[in-house]
Amino acid sequence: LQAKQAVDLELPRGTAVYGRFVLEPWTATSTSPTAVVNGGDAATWDPALDALELVHLYNSAETPLPDLRVELWVSSVGFGLLDSKLGEALLPAWPAMLAPGESFERWFALERGPRANPALKAPMLLLELCFDFDEAKPASPVLPSPAMAPVTPQRASNGDIAGAGHGAAAAAAAAAA
Repeated sequence: LQAKQAVDLELPRGTAVYGRFVLEPWTATSTSPTAVVNGGDAATWDPALDALELVHLYNSAETPLPDLRVELWVSSVGFGLLDSKLGEALLPAWPAMLAPGESFERWFALERGPRANPALKAPMLLLELCFDFDEAKPASPVLPSPAMAPVTPQRASNGDIAGAGHGAAAAAAAAAA
């Protein structure tokens, strides 16, 4: 997992942001290095940085398929005590698990909190994802049916985010559309 770029941040130039990532239902958190917002209301992470690793504790067919919780935070100088969450998304991890060892990049829309200004656009985060496995352990987890295909977030012409959800409800809505 590697954060590449964030856009539509609505933050002043020079503000530091970072990503926090959790592979749920587990609680181990990985945090990206900070990136600084430039004049174009975007932040770009250094491509030379190492990718983050999140461990999927798969050990049997009963182990749940994980979701990737992605959070974008504004960094303060208070060692995280005063940091504020800019947005978050919960993404299904199984699409990456379908092609072990293959990297792909995707843009994801992040939902702002309930107290956010509704006039602000949702921030977008570009992530590079890759599922790698330990060959000594099972490499083929039980995957959901194709009916649970993920919905890719896209901006509508009015700036709203369409398809930001996932799972059975979003798949049903996408199938009905």
